[in-house]
Amino acid sequence: GSSALRKPLYRIPFNGAMKFERGTVDGALGLAPQYIKETSHSEKKTTSDTYKIGTKATDIEVTLWEDPDENLSSDGLEQIFERMLSDYGENLAGSNMTHCSGVKDIRYTLEPKLHAVIIERLIKCSRECFLNFLYFLSLYDQVLSIAPVEDLSLAKSDVTPIAMSGEAYPAAISVPSLTGKGQVIQVSDSGLDFNHDFFADDDNNLTPEISLDGFITEKHRKVIQYISTQDRFEDMEGHGTHMAGCIAGSTLSSGKREKLGIAPNAKIAVYKIFEFKDGRSELVTNTKEMFEHYVSLGRKADAYIHNASWTSTLPKNHYTKWAAIVDSILFNNHMQLIIIAAGNHGKKIDGEQEKSLGMLGVSKNAITVGALEWGKSGYNCVAQFSSRGPTADGRIKPDIVGPGTNITSAFSQSANPELKNYLKTITSTNGDRNEWTFTGMGTSQATAILSGTAALVREYFMDGYCKLSKYGGLGSCTGQADQRNTYKPSGALIKATLLNGAQPVKNSRDQDGIKIRTKVYDSHQGFGAVNLSRSLPINTQSNWQFRFVDQQTITDGDNHKFYFIIQEGCDLKEFSITLTWMDEARIFSSTHDLFNDIDLSVKLDRFGSSKSEWLYPNGLGVKDNKNNVERIRTSDISAKDRLTPIIKGANLMSQSGSMKYSLVATGCFTG
Repeated sequence: GSSALRKPLYRIPFNGAMKFERGTVDGALGLAPQYIKETSHSEKKTTSDTYKIGTKATDIEVTLWEDPDENLSSDGLEQIFERMLSDYGENLAGSNMTHCSGVKDIRYTLEPKLHAVIIERLIKCSRECFLNFLYFLSLYDQVLSIAPVEDLSLAKSDVTPIAMSGEAYPAAISVPSLTGKGQVIQVSDSGLDFNHDFFADDDNNLTPEISLDGFITEKHRKVIQYISTQDRFEDMEGHGTHMAGCIAGSTLSSGKREKLGIAPNAKIAVYKIFEFKDGRSELVTNTKEMFEHYVSLGRKADAYIHNASWTSTLPKNHYTKWAAIVDSILFNNHMQLIIIAAGNHGKKIDGEQEKSLGMLGVSKNAITVGALEWGKSGYNCVAQFSSRGPTADGRIKPDIVGPGTNITSAFSQSANPELKNYLKTITSTNGDRNEWTFTGMGTSQATAILSGTAALVREYFMDGYCKLSKYGGLGSCTGQADQRNTYKPSGALIKATLLNGAQPVKNSRDQDGIKIRTKVYDSHQGFGAVNLSRSLPINTQSNWQFRFVDQQTITDGDNHKFYFIIQEGCDLKEFSITLTWMDEARIFSSTHDLFNDIDLSVKLDRFGSSKSEWLYPNGLGVKDNKNNVERIRTSDISAKDRLTPIIKGANLMSQSGSMKYSLVATGCFTG
């Protein structure tokens, strides 16, 4: 593209507080001029949302279009950016901003692999000058995006070092016949202590192999892949070990249920992306550009579920590059599912509770997980610290909530010395094996529990509990395993299954810790609390029906119809149907991040009535054009009522003009 300056579309309204509103130059924090131009109709809207550059040095990433006629090597990037700096100096000389010192107070580094330049605002550079500079850059056609550099961290909250609590996981997320057998979960985190009793092999001499090429250690009991830039097995943070224990831990020394993860027979593929330096965890260099590659190496180890219990320390609910990376992976790999922590920024000290998600959590395709308070009385309250939605463009987030307090799991022997020394006084080791545990809380733990639960859902389909339709219609799940029906579900089908069965949470804690009422589809709980027993029919527990389609192709403007007749005699009195699809990634944040829109509606014809009623998704009275998850749930039905779900390719913008969707329906019905 041309590097010439264009006529400004919008001007930044500078004021004493140095804030600028969304809809003016979101261009300075996520939107390129090209996209502003394309969506100028929506940019006229003003909101109360503001962004502010703080008093500390701020890093901004400027990404340039990849021009096939221009070499975006280090030299090429530097030439382009130096030209921009020169232009800015000339522009500044003719402006009324006499207090700005040009580019002297701006330092930059090059990131050729990302086609990006990282700009650092030095302390002496005023916020006004810096914002003016960002605005100036946004006027170049060659600039693809301008966004803050994400400061990512593990999504942990406070931890309390205690001995094993004896609390088993709630029955709502645990089914005895499902153990995670045959499943592998990739855990991107701070590493893993594979000598811990939760992960150790019966043969103490058998160890995984650390590699960057995804070497698979098939014989190890638990850890079959260990991707790391370091040449040693250690988890100095302890976070990754704790997450892996929540997901798939199973101890060699005890068969007690409380010492098992959600999917105790599953295996772990470790992807170490954090390293412990100077008392804190830091993201390994080049993680952003290498993330997609290493996730693909996990798939070679059959790890189609990925746990990401990490987030940003400065949450912003607009669409980010990290969200785009996640969405791109899931759009291009339909078997994959990534499960992400919402973040722990819900307390008053962290600012406003709403719109406090981490930068990964705004992803369209991943499952974003919030945290519930969990104790002996169960869980019925969203935790105060759990980050809230919605996204900047109004999408429902978090998607689901799960137990996130009083979660006991493994603790790394090489972790923080102060915490480790304290633990020594109340726990013990068994020979060379580490048996240390601690109880913690955070959306990290909730995410790990969801990842383990997703592995159980995948196992359910692969074990043959469900049968596909021979004629391309709805498949059915009977609750009885038959290996002749084994099926590998897509990530979208697993997501639909979990969100379809999620149950309402009554209460939430506001940012002051006060209990308030909450309802499904709001910014606290999303689609509700994870509940596996309401997501899947189990032979000994369920007598209701489960119907599904997976990766069904629909074209723009097309309609797909299904038919159900309500019956009596089932335990489940409500009808629930959930539509999901993996949307294409956006490059920029916008007022409308959804790229392809598929609509779900249900026509209800009551028995004995000639008048039809229409039901719409996500608590709305109209069609939803923002979310790529749509759920309709009703208990206002009677025997012989007829329900006709209609799936419509409402606005498909993909080049093919078609999309693939997955659909789950549960209730007491025929059809």
